[in-house]
Amino acid sequence: MAINGAMPLGEVLEKYPGAVEVLRSFDMKLGCGADMSDTIETAAKMQGVETNLLLKKLNDLKQDDNDSDRASVSLTDVAAKKMKELGIESKPGQGLRFGVRPGGCAGYSYTMEFDVPKEGDVIAEDKGIKIYMNKKEAGKVDGSTIDYIESLQASGFKVNNPNAKATCGCGKSASV
Repeated sequence: MAINGAMPLGEVLEKYPGAVEVLRSFDMKLGCGADMSDTIETAAKMQGVETNLLLKKLNDLKQDDNDSDRASVSLTDVAAKKMKELGIESKPGQGLRFGVRPGGCAGYSYTMEFDVPKEGDVIAEDKGIKIYMNKKEAGKVDGSTIDYIESLQASGFKVNNPNAKATCGCGKSASV
């Protein structure tokens, strides 16, 4: 299927991992809170990019159909302790759902929530915490370490992802 100007930016980023690099080569901004429902044509016009040239480059990409059946994700001691404090063990079978979705400064935003396993999930475990991942996202986060940082300016979970080609300053998104 060819990428066309009417396709939402988020859909293109999800199906074509290399799209982030193509958009960046045109100096297109994917800033935090970018509207992933904007069409390619709308995003190009708003940023002064020639739509046909952008679409040609995007259509040179191959769709990523590589689901991953396994992934390794680890937690620092501090992150595991914080998740337990937040109640990750409050329901039987509950663990951490971890993945990415199109958006953020660098192309993908990390997602984390407490959840139960779903059919077809890739499952990892570290420090007694189950980590559930969608097969389409598992390869993008394989090898990641989740940490918890607390400082005077900010606190929260931070991901160190070896698959990241670029990361943003806020630490909540990456190009994978």
